Amino acid sequence: MVLLETNGLSGPTTPRFAGQLRDSRLADDTGRRGRELASTPERGPSGDCHKLKVTVGRTVAMPLLQFDVSLSLSDAEKTSFAEHVTEFYTTEMATTSGHVAVTIRERDRAEMHLGRAVDGPLLFLDAEIRQGRSVDRKRAFALATMEHAAAAFDLPEENMKVVFTEHPGHSMMGVDRVGGEWNPET
Repeated sequence: MVLLETNGLSGPTTPRFAGQLRDSRLADDTGRRGRELASTPERGPSGDCHKLKVTVGRTVAMPLLQFDVSLSLSDAEKTSFAEHVTEFYTTEMATTSGHVAVTIRERDRAEMHLGRAVDGPLLFLDAEIRQGRSVDRKRAFALATMEHAAAAFDLPEENMKVVFTEHPGHSMMGVDRVGGEWNPET
């Protein structure tokens, strides 16, 4: 169960997403629709809704794959790269693509530093993912991503870095979902 609070705000309305949550269904890791959310508003002394308890079924957490690059890419190159990265993520992490978020930020070379770097552009990936994936899965995704980036953008291998930050499933959410824990069996 997840407890959403309105941080002490008072008023005659329920929290912003209460109506959406009440009627939403969640998708599981295969993309099938999951159980409906059950929500119960808790009313304060004045009758205002100040908390919303949400009970969730099996859900999907959102990975956020954030790239910083010191090169200029066209919109087509960014789109193609994001699609390849999403494919690598779904393959190596055993999940579906609908919840994979990718950002690509262009930076000036002076804004980025890597001690071992050689001449040429840099690429850093901060992969915010749900905890539970094995080191082998993470390494396979990182290598596939770096190999593709090296070939697509002529990046020296020494100039790339991938860092994984893992979060409990419930720390990753969208408007229609609260993430659950990753289970390799599902």
